[in-house]
Amino acid sequence: MRVARETVAGGILDGRSARVPSGLTAATRHRLDRLDRRTLDVIHVAALTAAPTRTLLRAVIPGPVDEHVDDAIEAGILHASPPDPVLRFSHPLLREAAEGMLTGPRRRRLHREIGAAIDDPHEAAWHLGQGADEPDEDLAQRLQRAAEDAVVRGAPARAAELAQAAVELTPDPDGMPGWHRRLMWLATLTAANEFGQVRRHGEKWATQVPAAMRGWLAVLRSRVETNAEDHLELLVTAADDATGQDPLRSALAYAEASIVLGLQLGQLEAARRLAAAAIQHAQASGIPVLLRGVMAADGLLAVLAGEPGAGDQLRAAIRIPGFADNPVPYESPESALAAWHIWRGEHGPARDLLQAVLAAAERAGSGGCLFSVHIALAYAEWLAGDWAASTAHVQAAARWNRESGYGREWQLALVKSLVLAGRGDVAEARAVAASGLRESEAQREWDTAAGCRYVLSMTELSLDDPVAALRWLDPVSDVPRAGGHRRARMPPVHPRPD
Repeated sequence: MRVARETVAGGILDGRSARVPSGLTAATRHRLDRLDRRTLDVIHVAALTAAPTRTLLRAVIPGPVDEHVDDAIEAGILHASPPDPVLRFSHPLLREAAEGMLTGPRRRRLHREIGAAIDDPHEAAWHLGQGADEPDEDLAQRLQRAAEDAVVRGAPARAAELAQAAVELTPDPDGMPGWHRRLMWLATLTAANEFGQVRRHGEKWATQVPAAMRGWLAVLRSRVETNAEDHLELLVTAADDATGQDPLRSALAYAEASIVLGLQLGQLEAARRLAAAAIQHAQASGIPVLLRGVMAADGLLAVLAGEPGAGDQLRAAIRIPGFADNPVPYESPESALAAWHIWRGEHGPARDLLQAVLAAAERAGSGGCLFSVHIALAYAEWLAGDWAASTAHVQAAARWNRESGYGREWQLALVKSLVLAGRGDVAEARAVAASGLRESEAQREWDTAAGCRYVLSMTELSLDDPVAALRWLDPVSDVPRAGGHRRARMPPVHPRPD
């Protein structure tokens, strides 16, 4: 707790660093100072390495090493668990203190030596980057490739570290390669759930980014934007900038904009036009995974429009290959078809589809998708009357929302209040739904606001007060007119489409 308080007080919010209180630092440093120089050399190299082994230490440190590794283990600094070759610090504060003992030049020299000795090319690139004395385009390119490969391997946190190192080593940060690396870094930060950093950098760079990359930056900023109308504006900007130049980015921007416009803001007709444009761009791209996602958006809007063939349209989209290759599995026909089943009151088929999406999101390491699918599963279990299962999904979504800084409290409030009302906890359901209503209206999230009003009206009806219930529901009919929207939407209570 002392470390956490000290870190927050020091303004360290990057999720990777910590500030150790001075008293603990001094005590830990004194313990290390009692060791001989060669043992300290071993500990310093181990502190800079993610998975130090005797083999690596022998390659980096000249002369005999094993006896000094044994001394570090005997002193309780390092810990070994054969046959596992990795040496670990017996406490994280010891690693922190050991690294803090290194001066800048010596730290960089050790990083270069580790980078030259290590087998993993991506780990080596990162160490060489940390050891660089000045910007280096060749090394920046190497780090960029390593970051791209880490994305493919499903290691978003590592990709973000590598991408940041590539940015920092770029000789001309304002040239096109430099901006490309900056935006790649934002994309990896988003995948690593570092939303605060994305917001800060994205806002700062919005007035600096070259025109050719303005659309890409707008897409990245939109993915961490909580206000629905600002979210839509960013996506439309991105789509307009990419039209005629980048079918993939155009398709993504138009599809995401259609969902925000149709589901969150209620403008179905305009949303369908955006979805149609997204389909054209997705077909031009020739990428099956992209086409699946775009067809999912269009099918979901068809459901909201009450089109009789919407379910068949989504089932046809599911047959397009590519579900296993989707890095954002929630943006799929499977999720959209699950929503169709939920709105029809068919919780069993919805649950089956969403469980498959949940497993895919876990494999992909996509935190945003995990949040969304847990919310959807909470709805499905609420519909089934399984309060315990619904609560478990709400808690899982809330934990990720809290840890990531995603900022979607109103979505959690709606489904949590539904469960509380189902359990008969009227007072708590009222309080949570009222909080969700305030936050969702502030964010122009009209569908969630309508859902919170539904919960508040149902709690009043349960207390046999229809007049109070009507007061909560009356403003819902005014929401589309007030915001220029045609239709508000809340999945669990939407009329079942034919």
